[in-house]
Amino acid sequence: MSFNPIKGGDIAKVGTPVDNQISVWTGDGTSEGTTGFTYDGSILDLTGTIDASVEYLFTERAAHSFTPAATRGILWVRSDTPNILVFTDDAGTDFDLNAASGGGTSISDADSDTQIQVEETADEDKIRFDTGDAITGFPAQANALILSSQEFTLLLPQANANNTAGGAINLTAGQGSSTTYGAGGAANLTGGAGGSTGGDGGAVILTSGSATAGAYRGGDVQLVAGAAFGGQAGGDIDLTSGKGGASGSGGAIAILAGDGGVTSGNGGNITITSGDGDGSSGGGNMTLTAGSAGYGLGGDVAIIGGAGFGSYVGGNVDITAGVGGLVGAGGAVVITGGSGGATGDFGGAVTIKAGAGTAAFVGGNVTLEGGEASTGDEGIVMVRGGFGLEHQALGTITAATDIDPDAGMTAEFTFGAAATAEIGFVSSLETGVSYEMTVEITNGGQGTLTWGAEVEWASGTAPTLTAAGTDLLKFWSRDTGTTWIGWVVALNVS
Repeated sequence: MSFNPIKGGDIAKVGTPVDNQISVWTGDGTSEGTTGFTYDGSILDLTGTIDASVEYLFTERAAHSFTPAATRGILWVRSDTPNILVFTDDAGTDFDLNAASGGGTSISDADSDTQIQVEETADEDKIRFDTGDAITGFPAQANALILSSQEFTLLLPQANANNTAGGAINLTAGQGSSTTYGAGGAANLTGGAGGSTGGDGGAVILTSGSATAGAYRGGDVQLVAGAAFGGQAGGDIDLTSGKGGASGSGGAIAILAGDGGVTSGNGGNITITSGDGDGSSGGGNMTLTAGSAGYGLGGDVAIIGGAGFGSYVGGNVDITAGVGGLVGAGGAVVITGGSGGATGDFGGAVTIKAGAGTAAFVGGNVTLEGGEASTGDEGIVMVRGGFGLEHQALGTITAATDIDPDAGMTAEFTFGAAATAEIGFVSSLETGVSYEMTVEITNGGQGTLTWGAEVEWASGTAPTLTAAGTDLLKFWSRDTGTTWIGWVVALNVS
């Protein structure tokens, strides 16, 4: 049955009247009531299809006046500015139709506390996501995500219940096809380039959260590339900061783990691991390269574990290239400071420094280790360019002195005129590590210089030092400093 308000005709017969039914022209000269078209004084109820070539005029109202019966819905106009076309379902839930078809400012849920806004303020041209109806432990969050041509901001709320961790942000690239050797998807974080007429490149900063109280540890930073399957290479990790402009410095790479709690928490760890290979393919490589300079200084590379507090340890920094496949090579780790400018300036620094100990606790270790091999040679640790050791200038010694290798693996001193003193070395060093000290002594033979009981010499005889000149000696220990074997490099050097 269809109703067309613009059709007409002469009525020859009239059907039997029924309350609330509206008479409809049937096409055979009869006008009679129908159950599909009724009006009870407040609701005009039509069952069927409206075929209209005219416009419908709605009078706006503040809210729907009733909830439709089951399987029914109502269409009306809400008196916003500008007004909004609304559909109300049989549960009494309103749906704004303007936003779906363009021209509106938001799409929201039934109670309007979770919504997507495109005009929070007039003509701001930002997409905002608000979350409401807080779940246990978390409050609602306005502007949880903001997207525009000038920013992308993702903000999760602070947890508001005891023993509740803050919400996680997870960025996970897609897994490759399981049937055709598809590569896993890449995850790219790229700072924007500076303007063509001058401007710094945008930064990419990876910083985990610090603990704020108590015996809690700082957050970890983890960069882990995907492992490979089906004979393919493991995923690489490439961290590369931007090159400086024509007269600018290269960008730095900074990865910072969170500090521990203010009373006794451990520092956060940093773990950077490229993917393992499979079959005949190699493990993923890892490349950390600071930006080269156009004119100024090359960029630095800084990877810093979180600081511990109280009697708790600082965070570890673990940089591990991927394991090779059955016959594939292990991945390489390459850490490179940026080149200096073309017209002359310093290259960027690469600093690998373990955390300092506090009170009676030792500092952290720095371990550089080539990869293990299944059948062939192990990987090597290669240092190109100058290699420097920390040096101790001890001045003039006139009393008993123990030299501490932890303060520098080379040392120099002048032995005081007519002095009588014993020279030894600090013990209680790291287990499983050998130490080699180089010591330069000036005027060592002008007084009475003796050696501590821990120092041993070839045939049990210490060398005779020069009274007015410089001697160079070496000392080696493999037993935590309990024993030091000494030998002469050169006497009376001039």
